[in-house]
Amino acid sequence: MENMTLPDLKGADISVIVAETIASGCQRDFRGIYDSLPERKIMKAPKSAFVDRIAAITMKSTKTVRCWLAGTQKPDALSRAMIEKELGVSASELFPED
Repeated sequence: MENMTLPDLKGADISVIVAETIASGCQRDFRGIYDSLPERKIMKAPKSAFVDRIAAITMKSTKTVRCWLAGTQKPDALSRAMIEKELGVSASELFPED
């Protein structure tokens, strides 16, 4: 992903960007995927789009998703399953127990 230039990302759907990020060999935990996303894009920041997408599929607020990313809260089993399906990465990898 770090080899992609800004024009390559223009208009790309966040699902495509996330899939390419995962395929690039980044860490496969939830925070690792988020941290590996590009910092900005012409239209909307990919990290904001990622948070918005996860909030939409889990029917949670963006604030809740950001709490998951910060580690102050953990998603419930249904939310984990929805995120697992969306990202194509097992919940045990996304949310490893410390």
